[in-house]
Amino acid sequence: MSQDSFVAEVKRKWPIAENTFAFELVGANDTVLPRFEAGAHIDIIAGQDLTRQYSIASNPAVENSYILGILKTPNPQGVSSAVCERVEVGSLLRLAGPRNHFPLDEEAPFSLLIGGGIGITPMLAMAHRLHETGKPFAMHFFARNHSAAPFINEIKDLPFADQVTTYFDENDGNPQLNLQKILLGAPTGAHVYTCGPTGFMNMVIDMSKQVMPEDRIHKEFFEFEEKTVENTAFEIEIKSTGQVLSVPEDRSVIDVLQESGVFVPRNCPKGVCGACARQVLEGEIDHRDSVLPDIARNQGYMLLCVSRAKSERLLLDL
Repeated sequence: MSQDSFVAEVKRKWPIAENTFAFELVGANDTVLPRFEAGAHIDIIAGQDLTRQYSIASNPAVENSYILGILKTPNPQGVSSAVCERVEVGSLLRLAGPRNHFPLDEEAPFSLLIGGGIGITPMLAMAHRLHETGKPFAMHFFARNHSAAPFINEIKDLPFADQVTTYFDENDGNPQLNLQKILLGAPTGAHVYTCGPTGFMNMVIDMSKQVMPEDRIHKEFFEFEEKTVENTAFEIEIKSTGQVLSVPEDRSVIDVLQESGVFVPRNCPKGVCGACARQVLEGEIDHRDSVLPDIARNQGYMLLCVSRAKSERLLLDL
């Protein structure tokens, strides 16, 4: 459990699509929820080593309110299924965060927000922020059909509804063709932000790379694609103590640290939540996560749960 955990109360719960619910959370017992930035997510902690990350959809300018969109997954033992089935108005939830590994570049001349299914959730918070700051943007929302489109009824009442275009597979044809039109028509210097199912996101990312540099493509994965990569052993050195620990091929950095009595918060632990990000002061990192933005990687941060070393030793700022 993260050290920064806190309790929130469910103020509202309502259906927003097939097998999908929205929850508005407020601070419990007269507390106020921490502020968040557009693109941020929070963790719902359902027990030891049972945590799930959810993007925040609400307007960052509104205090003490997180609106989450949660898709009920087929796994009956999962956090999402439990929340959708058992959590009601008045229920208390333990949270951690918020954290933001999907930030807006508010200096961008234009922002293209491209969401697929439940991936529209962080795009809504971004659209609220861009609308309030007067920054130009367009939102493109892809879903199988109207009944599978989260927040579709809420979007029509938002102040930026005229900047949202929806695409339903059963009515609007091939998503790839629609994406091609969107990206080829993007204004000069536009940035792309995308979230959704892994296959959809990979399509958006690959097509975006054909028309713009990678530093203008921003993404948030909550599904981790495991790749077969050969691990090699390496060493880590803890700056504060000088202690040197060996990380064998079959263990992660965070496993070795915790077995040695060094506490680092861990949540997912699949390289998607960012809770275990720490800075490396010396050595070369082998990044294997899905969330750290380039600016964090360039500053030497790594996720201790999945990333490893290309060099023989890493000096950790711990």
